This record gives sequence, structure tokens and C-alpha cells, in this order.
Amino acid sequence: PTISAKDNWFGAVLTNGEGYHNFHHKFPNDYRNGVRWYHWDPSKWAIWGLSRLGCAWDLKRTPSQQIRQAQDRIASRSLKGWMDQAQKLAAEEKWSEAIPLLEKALQVDAQNQEAQDLLVRARRETARAREIGARRADQLYEEGLAAYTTGQSADAQSKVDEALSLAPDHARARKALERVLEVVPPDAQ
Repeated sequence: PTISAKDNWFGAVLTNGEGYHNFHHKFPNDYRNGVRWYHWDPSKWAIWGLSRLGCAWDLKRTPSQQIRQAQDRIASRSLKGWMDQAQKLAAEEKWSEAIPLLEKALQVDAQNQEAQDLLVRARRETARAREIGARRADQLYEEGLAAYTTGQSADAQSKVDEALSLAPDHARARKALERVLEVVPPDAQ
């Protein structure tokens, strides 16, 4: 984890190291913006070089343990936020929206049993909802086809549209929509 979501290597390159400036605000006594040797921070290298020439001295570096503790606090806050949001979505039965949050939470803490359990349930409920949506889409497809064959193209169109909203990747509903559109030109809908 980084110290902050605002740390940005691309921004550091464009601004000569200022993309890691947030580190300086967290640890103002440290002479560096980018703490890793590979972080683009020309100021850090210039100050270090000047210290080797005797032109700068008593350079302060934040201990690695202190940096790690700050990273852990940030990760813990992120984890709590993701879990809170995922639980809220689960309570609203918005399972598919909860999945990415739970996956992020498990990246931070792979041993989080609550996140693991909720992710399993979210995936199961999402699959169940897709199955129910596909069954209802099949039913709407049949109704749309019946309406289409009896000349009720507008009704067929609405049934197929509803089927597609339930199961957007449903192949049978897509075929039915194509058949309806062959009979009903788009400007007549």
C-alpha cells in the first residue's frame, strides 16, 4: 500500500518529484518526497548529493516502521470503508455492486473471514439473480414471440426490451429483438 491514494508516479515525473509530495505532509521532517529509491524525486537526490559534498547535513529520514504503521492505518481505514459500503449494498441486495468492494478488502486483508463469507454470498446471490433474470427473460421472449406472430409488434418490442433489461447478454432475447426490428422500423417505434 502507498501512504496515500494521492501519491502518483506519473505526476512525480511531470512535476519533478511532487507526485509524492503527500509523503512530505505526513512526515514533514523527512527530506524526501519519494521514499523508495526508484521514486522519481530529483530534490531528494540533489539534497542527498549535497550532503555528500558537505553542503547539507543532519538529513532526517522517517523510520521504515513508522511509515509501515501509517500505511497500515490507511489500509485499515480503507478496509473498514469498503466493508461498511459492501454491507450496506448487501442489505439492499445489490450483490453485484458489493463484489468489487469485497475483492478490494480481501486484497488488503486476505484473512478477513467476514469479507470472505460476504463475497461468497454475494457471488452466489448474483448468480442466482442472473439465473432468475434469464428465466424471466425466456418467459418474456416467448410472450414477445407470441405477440410478434399475432402482429402486435409494439408489444413484442416492449417484451423483448424488458427481457434484455433482465438479461442483457441473453442470446434468445437478442434474436427476438432483431426479428422485431426487421418488422418494425426504428422510426416507427
